Amino acid sequence: MRARIRTGPWISRVLRPPLLTVLLMWFVPLFAVAAESPVIISHPSVSTQSLSRDDVLAMFAMHSRRWSNGQRVKVFVLEQNHPTHKIFATEVLGTYPYQLERIWRRLVYSGTGRAPQVCADEQEMLRKVMSTPGAIGYVGTVEEGDLNVIRIE
Repeated sequence: MRARIRTGPWISRVLRPPLLTVLLMWFVPLFAVAAESPVIISHPSVSTQSLSRDDVLAMFAMHSRRWSNGQRVKVFVLEQNHPTHKIFATEVLGTYPYQLERIWRRLVYSGTGRAPQVCADEQEMLRKVMSTPGAIGYVGTVEEGDLNVIRIE
């Protein structure tokens, strides 16, 4: 015996979305505020003004250890659960925070490298990048100042 599927006018009422849902889907994007991508910053001694996305990923994955002028790279990152870190990893680097953690742990446990220095907040990141020659890091927004802002090409 086969089951019969009932069709009729009640199906169109059940499947039709309520008017409120349609209005919300239409107008919510108008009020959504897009968060800006984090800004990559470096110590004023770094002469580099722009990097490719692959170069930035190589630096933050600890594969690239020197700037183009030979100066040693010192990487600073925010804590893994920090919202700016999550946005930076996904939007700028094109990876997930947990994948970066895996890379850093593998370097440390194998003895082939070091993990970047972790900062608790963006103010600490700014202080450490400003005081460490060859440093690179990122913040949500930056005011004009002595920091070198690096563009991604």
